[in-house]
Amino acid sequence: DPLDPNPPANLAAYSDYTTPSSISLTWNDPTNYFNGDTLLPGDFTIEIERDGAPVASVAAGNGQYSDGGLNDGQLYQYAVYAKVTATDSTSQVVEVEWHAGGSPVPAAPDNLAGTGSAVAAVLTWSDPATQSDGTPLDDLAEIRIYRNGVQVATVAPGTESYTDNPPLGFTYAYTVTAADNENPVNESDASNAVQLFVGSTPAFLVWVGPDAAAESAESGDSLFAALLANGESAFLSNDLFEFGADLSIYEGIFVVLGIFSNNHVIGSGDPEGPALQAYLQNGGRLYLEGGDCFNYDPEVGGYNIRPWFDLDDGPDGSGDLSGITGQNDLSAFSFSYNGENNWMDELQPLGSTPVWKNNGNTDISGVFNPAFGSGSAIGVVPSFGGLVDNSAPLGAQSRPLSAGDVIRRPGEKTLKNRPEALTRKPFVKKAGWYPERKKDRKMLSDLLKITPRGIEILAGTKAELMAAYLALLGYSGGPQLFLSPTEVLETVPPGASSTRSVTVVNTGSSSGEDLMFTVAENPPADWLTVTPESDTLNAGSSADLTLSFDAAALGIGTYSTTLEVSSNDPANPLATISVELTVEGIAVLTLQHDSLAFDTVTVGQNASRMVYVYNTGSGALNVSDIIASDPAFSADHSAFSLPAGDSLALTVTFAPAMVGDYSGELKIVSNAAAADTARIYLHGTGGAMVGIGSGVLPETFAVGQNYPNPFNPTTRIDFQVPAAGAVELTIYNMLGQKVRTLVEQPFAPGYYHAEWDGRNDLGAPVSSGIYLYRFQAGAFQAVRKMIFMK
Repeated sequence: DPLDPNPPANLAAYSDYTTPSSISLTWNDPTNYFNGDTLLPGDFTIEIERDGAPVASVAAGNGQYSDGGLNDGQLYQYAVYAKVTATDSTSQVVEVEWHAGGSPVPAAPDNLAGTGSAVAAVLTWSDPATQSDGTPLDDLAEIRIYRNGVQVATVAPGTESYTDNPPLGFTYAYTVTAADNENPVNESDASNAVQLFVGSTPAFLVWVGPDAAAESAESGDSLFAALLANGESAFLSNDLFEFGADLSIYEGIFVVLGIFSNNHVIGSGDPEGPALQAYLQNGGRLYLEGGDCFNYDPEVGGYNIRPWFDLDDGPDGSGDLSGITGQNDLSAFSFSYNGENNWMDELQPLGSTPVWKNNGNTDISGVFNPAFGSGSAIGVVPSFGGLVDNSAPLGAQSRPLSAGDVIRRPGEKTLKNRPEALTRKPFVKKAGWYPERKKDRKMLSDLLKITPRGIEILAGTKAELMAAYLALLGYSGGPQLFLSPTEVLETVPPGASSTRSVTVVNTGSSSGEDLMFTVAENPPADWLTVTPESDTLNAGSSADLTLSFDAAALGIGTYSTTLEVSSNDPANPLATISVELTVEGIAVLTLQHDSLAFDTVTVGQNASRMVYVYNTGSGALNVSDIIASDPAFSADHSAFSLPAGDSLALTVTFAPAMVGDYSGELKIVSNAAAADTARIYLHGTGGAMVGIGSGVLPETFAVGQNYPNPFNPTTRIDFQVPAAGAVELTIYNMLGQKVRTLVEQPFAPGYYHAEWDGRNDLGAPVSSGIYLYRFQAGAFQAVRKMIFMK
């Protein structure tokens, strides 16, 4: 209607913890009717509704309204509109909602960042300073740390960092949240997530091209599993540069590009092509599989990888591959194939050695090039994951086939239309290492048979094929030194001794040389003895080094040396073991009292006592848990550390829920040498709330003025309850901060009183000043002032 007023503008609401029972509304009054005519301040009012019910009519010109009598933490919705006094015409409604006292939920921590190392994940973040609605945060209790969606730790506000020590060799997703001290706890949304790899750089990277999908991408999981089955450390990723641009850190790289149309194309301008080529030229060892990457992709904008495998251009192929048969070095391997099967490139080796042939025709499906620069490479068309394990491989049969024997077919390319990409499952990165499996790896003598016609391989599973690939790429032959662990950390008390062991393994092939090694300390350490100092190991065998520690002549402190293991392993002639001995003082936990008795405490109230915990030993005391046997008793710390000679005041609180006697104990779990659990025996009595028996039940809710007022040391507050229900009597300071909950329980109809002793919820005395007490029962609420004087 043109004669309707325009609505109020810039409507806003606000309340925070200092105003827990009210919300302030502000707005700009309209100055015109809808038709543009001037709207005078005397012609209209601002109407306010809360949760659909009218609460106020505000004269024009005020621009604000404070709505009181609200419940702390409750969300209220306001509808505000202008109303012309003479005609009752109303504007459009504008709405806003707000929590009384501000949002109860903290804002999420932000700026979460992290660094993964060989042993830990280090997280940093910024604690929130506000609730989720931007109001000030006054009750932040802890920051919760989540690893892969599971809470693993909490830290105090202000710490803003945490070091996690998860199992090594995996990528973890971390988030953090903020939690307050309310009951029940309000927890924020999660922060931004960070993914961190924790562990040493793996020996092998399995790289799945980012565009590879479905079965093509899953072939990476099969390669990863086969490497682990052979005792190698591996990482599965869709990022070739997961650990940086320097690929020389890897002993080998396995590349999965996939089969059309679920394949990934390395473009001619992509960084991965030159990086892999440089890796090969400088001695890297590469396995690469893909259906289009050899013949088709280089002709339509893809990176030309044929030189890596010494290949000529060849036909794009078809979908006729149902199995492969090993050739030359892979003779006697034979697999059925049930993987993706479209446009399978037919390889044309120039000088490389054929190792796979389509078992239905003469097409070459895999080659081995022993010398691209100083590196070696295996190129295969079918997916490793599509090979079907054959528990009964063909009998020994040599299938020598030279590059010159391959039937030459010219390259023929038909441009293929790639269908729209299907929705891909999220890629899951993986890491793993099971070094003990390396001892069980099929060695060359188990896989190979030397015959007058050449080398034959006698195996039929993908794990055994991986062992053959590793041998083909040059990972066996000479002695190979393997140490576990490569870091030894030992802690002993003064004057004590202990032993640890390190395993030395020759993981070379069974046809390879013996491993000869010697051990020396650098620098020499009088507190360490290593036996034996030298040994010779056959391939596949192992020996244990015994490390004997003696702290008889050492003071408290940390001592370190490095064990240098020299051997005839050509790839690793000098390996090291870091050794660190910590001589740590003994912690002794002493309690000021071993029992605490509380006076009678009214149900719904609480009392606190203090007991000192002393560390009278020479080492750090670490208390890991404090456990109360009865929930009526609690302590203000759950864990803490004390240096030698230090102490801590532990506050123990008794809060009975029912009338009666309470007995229990507080168990303090620590690293104390004499006993890891100390006990404080507890006793208290819960008393009934005092009722004032007049014989006549009240007709209304009411709370009286405290008496005496001002008071010291105690004051009494009378209240009456006409109907059964929950009652709260809470004391606040003038900043609106809660000081003490005197009453929080159901009451039958009657007259009652409570007493306050000038202490807060922790039992500590409060300072002199003006305090507010709020009485709330059902919809009734009253607030009064009182003065505490010392």
